[in-house]
Amino acid sequence: MKCIRQSSVLILCLALITALGCSSVSSGTGGDTNTSEDPGTSEDPGTSEDPGTSEDPGTSEDPGTSEDPGTSEDPGTSEDPGTSEDPGTSCTPTTCEDETATCGTIDDGCGETLDCGTCSGPQEECVNNACECVPACEGKDCGTDGCAGDCGTCEDGNICTEGVCGPEPCIPDCSGKDCGSDGCGGVCGAADGGCSDAEDICIDGVCTCVPDCAGKDCGVDGCGGFCGAANGGCSD
Repeated sequence: MKCIRQSSVLILCLALITALGCSSVSSGTGGDTNTSEDPGTSEDPGTSEDPGTSEDPGTSEDPGTSEDPGTSEDPGTSEDPGTSEDPGTSCTPTTCEDETATCGTIDDGCGETLDCGTCSGPQEECVNNACECVPACEGKDCGTDGCAGDCGTCEDGNICTEGVCGPEPCIPDCSGKDCGSDGCGGVCGAADGGCSDAEDICIDGVCTCVPDCAGKDCGVDGCGGFCGAANGGCSD
């Protein structure tokens, strides 16, 4: 019985020694990871694939230099709304109507010139952009000035004739007259104001035949009548 126990102990010891020996051989020679596959030399992440040098995001794709929004598309210079359409500096031009200008030219207040037309009246002139009638009295003593005024008046006894003061002109009057004066130094009718028939006499501008029976007892009187009795005959 004692021998059996000793044998069992011996077998266990041999088995333990064998197991320890195999473990030492496999780990010391055949599968030594410290020599065949040293991670510190064969696959050094600091040299073979160093993210700080091969793919440095600070140099290869630097957003501050390659696509700088402050220089490539600067909204303050390319499309500056303060200069292209600045409502604070825009100019509204005036008009001829606003300035009550009816002729000539005026400044529209924005650097341009406006033509407000011309005057149409015969004596109108453009004065301070307004049409005004200019009186025409040169060579006149009296009469109208062409602008609803006058160039003066004549003294009593004189009248204005074509802008000149003078005595009232004589107007010839031959109405109802065959002869005689026209009232202005001329005559009416023919024969220098006389009558065409020798027997006629001008009486109040009318040629009148005056019977002539002086020294006659009979015969015609020269005016279609007779002298004496019995129709121009003799009584005896």
